[in-house]
Amino acid sequence: MIDLCLSGGGVRAAVFHLGVLKALAEADLLGEVERISSVSGGSIVIGLLYHENNMKWPTDAEYLDGLHDKLLARFSKGGLQLAYAKRLLLNPFNWLKITAAGDVLSKTINSFWGISEKWDDVPQRPIWSVNITSTNTGKRWRFKKGKMGDYLTGYTSTDGFKLSDVMAISAGFPLGVGPYRLHTKKHKWHKYERELTFIKPKFKRIDLMDGGVYDNLGLDAFYDCGKRTCRCGGMENQRYIIVSDASAPLESRPPYARWRLLSRAYRMYMISYDQIRLLRIRTFVGSILQGELQGMYVQLGGDPERKGRDAGFKHIPPSSQDNEDRKVVRKYGTNLGAINKEVADSIATNSYEQTRLFILNTYPSIAEKADENE
Repeated sequence: MIDLCLSGGGVRAAVFHLGVLKALAEADLLGEVERISSVSGGSIVIGLLYHENNMKWPTDAEYLDGLHDKLLARFSKGGLQLAYAKRLLLNPFNWLKITAAGDVLSKTINSFWGISEKWDDVPQRPIWSVNITSTNTGKRWRFKKGKMGDYLTGYTSTDGFKLSDVMAISAGFPLGVGPYRLHTKKHKWHKYERELTFIKPKFKRIDLMDGGVYDNLGLDAFYDCGKRTCRCGGMENQRYIIVSDASAPLESRPPYARWRLLSRAYRMYMISYDQIRLLRIRTFVGSILQGELQGMYVQLGGDPERKGRDAGFKHIPPSSQDNEDRKVVRKYGTNLGAINKEVADSIATNSYEQTRLFILNTYPSIAEKADENE
């Protein structure tokens, strides 16, 4: 059983995750995906995938026979970011929402991609957990089919939410979109996910925004960093966690001028954010190396041949990319705009080759089949 963690990172992340899905489909493993945890760009690509595939998780053949190329083309033709900006700025009624425009982004997703399905139309399997950040509690708020909430606020039904709503909330970057405001009196709340003890929520309004503020990897849903264990009810030996991380690397830069206080404060935030992400990654990879769980870490701009040599892998396919190609992949910015097709192909290829490396060295039967075909 495979658990997929799909990170945030805007369109860059969306096309990066497509490469992971392609490698899984070629290995006949899409059907093994049992759970998905997504953030921001990861939520956007899974939502669009369901929309394009009649709200069904694709078979390996369906994905390879056109869905992969269709999704890549969606991100290459026209930009969601420009459509969102036009809707926000050209409608005076939206001006008051300019710092909290999650619902505006949702309407843009609806009109731009035609995504009008209800959130509860998503299939039962794989179990999809969309990660949000609650600015009220500072905790991971999650949407699952039929329910949403966090352990401090409580849980409630997702009746009335559209798929585009959940995609927009998960991608609501603080400085670009801002929060989606939820009015608690419109919902009935209970304390625990599986218990119908009704409670009165502490807050009248809850601001929900980009899940990447709390955990940009989406890893917290499946892995407990403190206990170094899989959140899978003692089934560690039956779970394989794939972390597809398209987070932008923190680049070195000269110091800002003293008077640029906001820029300096934002730089401090990004340093803290990057260190928290790296701590999660190091703990997760450490658990894999120590044999505490099974999984792989696919990194934006990673070199699959080097990874294979460092890990002592037997099967190391040659990469089609050089260091300059991978540099372009790492340098691509975080946005929701249209992406050049060649760049999109390069980003997807980078994740595809890394995922294929791990698959060949995890599943002997797949490696044998690959050797026969060569």
